[in-house]
Amino acid sequence: MTNVGKIVQIIGPVVDCEFQEKHLPAIYNSVIIEGDTPVGNIRVVTEVQQHLGENRVRCVSMQPTGEWSGECRPWIRAGLLWFR
Repeated sequence: MTNVGKIVQIIGPVVDCEFQEKHLPAIYNSVIIEGDTPVGNIRVVTEVQQHLGENRVRCVSMQPTGEWSGECRPWIRAGLLWFR
């Protein structure tokens, strides 16, 4: 099953994501963020660490986020992410 959500906030390696109601990934599940950005294609694997409420989860990236989280953040906020 694949669920699609959106990125709400990126601070360093921490990525907050929002999903539809009753479709939150479990803690320790991977959330994979992929898509085209102005700096090129990205595929970043994150891991859910906390349920924040309001259909949001806090993830920690397993890869650097600096290259795509700065100027590209507004674009990525509208991007898609999914988990398995």
